[in-house]
Amino acid sequence: MSITNEKIRKTIGLPNSSSSAGKCRTGQYGLDEVLRLDVACELSTQMRNHHSAMPIHSYNVDASNNRCLFSVGRKSRSGMSAKSQTVATGVCAARDGQSFRNTSWRTRDSDRDKTGVGRRLSGSRRGQALLEMAFLIPLIVILIGGTISFGLFFFQANVSQQAVDVGAQEISRFPFPPEGTLGLGDLNIDPNDLTVLANDPQFKEQIYDEQFLFIRDSEWVNSFPSFNAFVAELPLLNRLLVPVMVRDSSFPDGVTRFPGAVVNNSAGEETVLIPIVAYDFATGAESLVEWVAPVEEILTSNGNGPYSLDATDPATSFVPGMVALRINFPVQSTTLINRTGESAEIIIEADDSSISDGNTGSNYSLAVAAESGTADTTIHSGRFGLGRQAALLREAGVRPYRRVLSVQSIYRREVFE
Repeated sequence: MSITNEKIRKTIGLPNSSSSAGKCRTGQYGLDEVLRLDVACELSTQMRNHHSAMPIHSYNVDASNNRCLFSVGRKSRSGMSAKSQTVATGVCAARDGQSFRNTSWRTRDSDRDKTGVGRRLSGSRRGQALLEMAFLIPLIVILIGGTISFGLFFFQANVSQQAVDVGAQEISRFPFPPEGTLGLGDLNIDPNDLTVLANDPQFKEQIYDEQFLFIRDSEWVNSFPSFNAFVAELPLLNRLLVPVMVRDSSFPDGVTRFPGAVVNNSAGEETVLIPIVAYDFATGAESLVEWVAPVEEILTSNGNGPYSLDATDPATSFVPGMVALRINFPVQSTTLINRTGESAEIIIEADDSSISDGNTGSNYSLAVAAESGTADTTIHSGRFGLGRQAALLREAGVRPYRRVLSVQSIYRREVFE
């Protein structure tokens, strides 16, 4: 249906074009000033297309299918019919301040210019919020990650300290001969040597057994209703260490183990040793210093343990008949990247193939094969248990933050003869 100027004028109640006073021009009727007018919907498209100077913005009113609102000049109100003026005034009062399709209008006096015309709102500022968030998110992630990492560190330290205290206390009360050798954590003692008290079946059953530092899911899934039920049957010190053990996904059948390097002892058992690693500040290269056991007896300067009543010289700082126990725990964090600490801040890249195996003692051998290239390891896995982390655009990955936490406890033995 075509529409003419006369039809538009008749629809909105303006004088026809034959009247010189009724010419519909922008300057005469002030079409830049806004008024909302209720007219028939079927004329909306043609009205909008016919007179581009008329600011028409339609939207549905109260779910009505045959009426729409249009914006037309406020000054043209003088040429409108009484019925149209009444409708326009009523609709304006009812819909004042609402958002319309494709635009928003303000009608408060404070938001009008000197001619009383409502001004259009400024554009959206969502882009600025996104930019601010882009700067804040990395900082928030670092703060949250650092909080979690340090919280986990204090948790691990607390659990380890409690474990070493309880372990030393229980060992001091264990009814072993006064002259016995504890030998706990000695890497050169054969696990099959029953003259060493740490290898005694009763000690391993009640106090500590190194084979339970490495637990495969197959060891308990078919025999226990849950992992907690399995843990309840472990020796005392092993039970206390379970909260700081980790899941290692590098083994296909599922493993829960103490952090460190996986090794095999001469008894055919899988267990864990901890490498002490040094870093070259100039080059960032790693070098293995020594291997230590997760749980070990503290030795005197002459290499003897203070456990036996006659094996220790009092001049070497330990009085005979003491249980001196240490737990070593390798602390790692994915949040804090390992740096040398120098001004150049050299990043420690993960490269197990550059580290020598070192001396694991006469009764232990590394269980994970040596790398032939870049290994796909997790934070706690790898041949040396040093882990690997994707960060800082290093293709081979970098070393996570790594330090060895050592906690210790000393108790006097209770010996009755």
